[in-house]
Amino acid sequence: MSAEVKRLDNIQVLRAIAALMVCAFHLQYLFMESDGVKPFPNGEMGVQVFFIISGLIMYHTTRNEQGLPRKSPWLFAQNRIIRIVPLYLLVSFIYVADDISWQYLNENFYRIVKTVFFLPQMTDTLGPKYGYPLIDVGWTLNYEMFFYFIFFLSLFFGRLAYRLLISTIVVFGALIPLVLTGGFDPAYTTFHDYPISFLNLFCNPMVLLFASGVVLGMLMGRVEWGKPLLICGFVVSTFFFIIHVTGILGIQVNIFTDLLFIFPWIFFAAMCDKAGVFVFQQRRLTSIGDASYSLYLWHPVVFAYLRLFAERLSIPYMDFPWLSFLFGMIAALIMAHLSFVQFESRITPWLKSKWLVK
Repeated sequence: MSAEVKRLDNIQVLRAIAALMVCAFHLQYLFMESDGVKPFPNGEMGVQVFFIISGLIMYHTTRNEQGLPRKSPWLFAQNRIIRIVPLYLLVSFIYVADDISWQYLNENFYRIVKTVFFLPQMTDTLGPKYGYPLIDVGWTLNYEMFFYFIFFLSLFFGRLAYRLLISTIVVFGALIPLVLTGGFDPAYTTFHDYPISFLNLFCNPMVLLFASGVVLGMLMGRVEWGKPLLICGFVVSTFFFIIHVTGILGIQVNIFTDLLFIFPWIFFAAMCDKAGVFVFQQRRLTSIGDASYSLYLWHPVVFAYLRLFAERLSIPYMDFPWLSFLFGMIAALIMAHLSFVQFESRITPWLKSKWLVK
């Protein structure tokens, strides 16, 4: 592989699909009064797709042609902070803007502090969230920042960086639970009486998804398969991914089943990228992937304000669930595009030019 970072268009489309899955999952309430059936019961599984892809992208964008780190730890940390934090905090405070008052700030002081510093709230024993930051989807950013922190520390060890990264995540995600509880529970919903409550999030098996993404990136540099085999593999893995997401077979969602059904889908998409094969008909779908971070953050805000707007105007949006669903998705996509164009493509680079210390 060349030192130049090659764009992974198939992976970008998978990011778009993951973001749209989460959006659809959060609009399911529209259908609960009509027939009580959830049309997207496992849409939240888009988070697992994001986590595996995150591990892959971090490996892909930081290694050189020899598979060794080419970025300094400090440059990596600055890039991640500027890329993630400003937009996240902006959206978080806009999300709660209607409620902000001195009383709200006083009652939610620790919640705000934990949100700003990406610490788990621990107001709930149900994993993998363990309580919500200011904006609901922010719980996933706690996992992301934990992963980035381990990645940052690993980069100090040069050629051992990625192996050390994987080993450290396995220690947190599997070994510590095994030692402290006497067993390993693959479910994400577990809660343990750890000496430090934060360990519930840091040691949740969900963190292993990041390590699997790094492993996937390492495999890309070592595996050479023909295009027909890769396309066939992608088609088959897509079929099994759909089975897993729709829950047709009633298979339990945990770290083992996610790695069994999601990992191959992402692997074959990435390998097709390596082989120069774009497996989707429309390259425009990559633009949704480019804006997937904005879509992921902004969609709860868009949905909340649309619902508030409809209720204040007495619009019977619950009587037309599919129409309301379509309108909500389109509105979220428009907002994501605007955020990507105006903030991610302009303000983020500007912040990097002003604050980035190389």
